[in-house]
Amino acid sequence: MATLVQTVQAESMDRRLHEAVVRCQSKAVQWNAPALLCFSFPLSRLDPWSLWGHELGTVGTRVAWLDGAQNRCTLAAGVVDEFHLQGPERFTQGQIYWAKLAQRRVSVVLDGCSEDEAAGPLGFVGFAFDPTSKPGDERWRAWPNGMIRIPEHMVTRGSDDVVTGRVIRWVRADDKPADVVSDVRHQWTRMHGATPSAPAYLAQEPTTVALQAVETASDWVVRVAEATTSIAEQNTTADGLSKVVLARAARLQAPEGQRFDPLATVRTLRRQHPGAYCFAIEQTDGSCFVGASPETLVRVNGRHVETHALAGTAPRGADAKQDQDLGQALLESVKDRSEHAVVAHSVEASLAPLCSELHIASEPRLVRLPQVQHLATTVEGRLYEPGQVLMVAEQLHPTPAVGGWPRAAAAQWLAERESLDRGWYAGGIGWLSPEGDGVLSVAIRSALLRGAEATAFAGAGIVQASDPAAEWSETELKLSTIRTALQRGNPE
Repeated sequence: MATLVQTVQAESMDRRLHEAVVRCQSKAVQWNAPALLCFSFPLSRLDPWSLWGHELGTVGTRVAWLDGAQNRCTLAAGVVDEFHLQGPERFTQGQIYWAKLAQRRVSVVLDGCSEDEAAGPLGFVGFAFDPTSKPGDERWRAWPNGMIRIPEHMVTRGSDDVVTGRVIRWVRADDKPADVVSDVRHQWTRMHGATPSAPAYLAQEPTTVALQAVETASDWVVRVAEATTSIAEQNTTADGLSKVVLARAARLQAPEGQRFDPLATVRTLRRQHPGAYCFAIEQTDGSCFVGASPETLVRVNGRHVETHALAGTAPRGADAKQDQDLGQALLESVKDRSEHAVVAHSVEASLAPLCSELHIASEPRLVRLPQVQHLATTVEGRLYEPGQVLMVAEQLHPTPAVGGWPRAAAAQWLAERESLDRGWYAGGIGWLSPEGDGVLSVAIRSALLRGAEATAFAGAGIVQASDPAAEWSETELKLSTIRTALQRGNPE
């Protein structure tokens, strides 16, 4: 009986796939370009993490994304298409590309898939902090200024704990439908045949690695002094500089004969930061950008938009009493409240032109992370147009929390004085749904891994009253997020 049921199910799947391929070919003729077939199916046996080490997980194309707030985990591999973004209009370029792609897409979703599968990822997006920069540091050489990547294979564990697989491929007008169906079924079989276990290597404890600062503490003091002097000179005018975010980097080296393991690192980050956005995304040169960001740049679901202003930092306490006292001091800090208010008001002003309704919390709250605690304010609204996550990002990025304020003055100051190539640090990373919804996190608490070397990044918001030593200590705390999570694997 089981064999008969399986046969009937297979025949039904093939029939639905064949119908979808025919629809794809119709779209391909209409648009004079290939159409995108997206086939989703339940995948109860496969742990999403297994895709990273599976033969389908082509090195240089893999992505891991974990949304702690939504309890959602997605791993992807392969590249069907990759659209690069560059320049001041990069978000508009991406929005146009995605809207055109949506009109050339046909989806097949089998029964048993996660209820939120339709609202889940189809493509992954990431971008550098500076829209006009080109990599100056060799470490970022393989990384475009921005990109949207559509993978070939995805495995997602949704908030309902249902595991869904997805196969994506182009369909051309002259393809033979039977050949396409056969190929998709082959990919389906390969994913069902993958081992359900996690990759063999996963250290149970973090690897402690010493940081080698790219600049000295004394050099940092000079930079902070330069920033505070500029702020004192300019903030007497309405559009003069009142805050600038300085970034710094630190290098880490794995012991001889070993390399850093991106997947093990991001899994450790997930355990250490359960509410964060944890990510790992590879490029073809073997480098991998990993992080555990506490900050939402934007979350869009239809017309609903949400973001969080995150600025103002204090360390965690050694015990509950000290932790509470430090948090209360942060809430009462004039300097931190002022810095936070700049970010919150900027977010509100940026979203206002896009929204028919906008709501902002009256008071900031504390967000407690393992090493630090922050002031946070939630901003929510109703968009005039749905599915506009990239256009919202254009309005919000860079927030004063990673760039400074006013935005134009801070950008000019950094362009003239910051020698560090931030690359994707303090840019954004996240995903897009088929409908143009999605989530983008601010790419902080992050590092670029390549073999035995890692470069970690951190920043601090500088205002006129900033104390250089305190700001250095803040960046040290932020860098510890990556340092204490790095895992080592055996050489490949």
